[in-house]
Amino acid sequence: MKIASGSAWTAMNRSAEGMKVNGNGMAKAAGDIASTTARVLNGASVLPVDVIDVRGEPDLQDSMMDMKLHSYGHVANGRVLKVADDVFESLLDVMHPKRDTPE
Repeated sequence: MKIASGSAWTAMNRSAEGMKVNGNGMAKAAGDIASTTARVLNGASVLPVDVIDVRGEPDLQDSMMDMKLHSYGHVANGRVLKVADDVFESLLDVMHPKRDTPE
């Protein structure tokens, strides 16, 4: 099957890839939210460490925004996937119309 640019097949593949990316982004944001919340609830215990994390601690506000961003992206990709599925269903109906079968 030749895949043309802008086809329903391309839309379906891109939206499926987008859902994976957004799912990973939501998982990372959820982990950041959980670690930040646990740190705040348990109090800041300062212990000597061998390795210093250069990235710093995740910010709760940024993590919440990332969660919202990725959840909206996930919903949008799901809607694109639904539309692409509807297009394929319509194409199949045109190519192989449903026949009324006598019962």
